[in-house]
Amino acid sequence: MIIGWILSIMQKSIGIFYGSTSGDTKKIAHLIYEKFGDKIADIFNVSQTKANKVDKYPYLILGSSTWGIGEVQDDMEYFVKELKDKNLDNKLIALFGLGNQLYYPHSFVNSMGHIYNVLKNTGARFVGQWSIEDYNFFRSTALVDSSFIGLPLDIENQKEIIPEIIDSWVKNLKNHFKMKHP
Repeated sequence: MIIGWILSIMQKSIGIFYGSTSGDTKKIAHLIYEKFGDKIADIFNVSQTKANKVDKYPYLILGSSTWGIGEVQDDMEYFVKELKDKNLDNKLIALFGLGNQLYYPHSFVNSMGHIYNVLKNTGARFVGQWSIEDYNFFRSTALVDSSFIGLPLDIENQKEIIPEIIDSWVKNLKNHFKMKHP
C-alpha cells in the first residue's frame, strides 16, 4: 500500500507528444521538455506511441507542424484520430504548432486548429493560448476567441525569438499546471 502511494506521487504529470517529419517539431518538443525537466515530464514521438499512453498524464502537450496548405503532420493526424474517441475529462491540453507565416499566410499553424477541432469535445480543457500580436498572417484555423489556441512558432522567420517565446509559454503552462517556477 505504501509503495503504491509512493509511486503515485512520483509519477510524472506531463506527457509531451509530437509528430515530426523534418525534425523541426522534434527539436521544439525537446526544448519544451527541457524546460519542464525529466522529473515531471515524458516525451514521445507519436509515430512510435499508442494513444492510450496519454491515460497516465493529467497534462498533455501536443505538437505538430503544418504541411502543404494547412495539413497536420501525418503521424500526428493518426494519433489525434485515436485520441478523439478517448474520454479526456479532467485533462489539460496545451498545443504548439509550427508554420511559416511568410509563405503560408492563409493557413498559418492550421495544424493546431485541426487538432483543437478534433479534440474539443473530448472533455479536455485547453490551456496555453497565445496572442496574435507579433505575427503577420491572413488566416488560421488555430484562432479561438481572437487568440491562437496554442503556441505558434515560425522557425523560418522568427528563429531568434523562439527561445524567449518558449520560456514565456512554459511559465504560463506551469501556472495552469499548478507547478512552481524554477
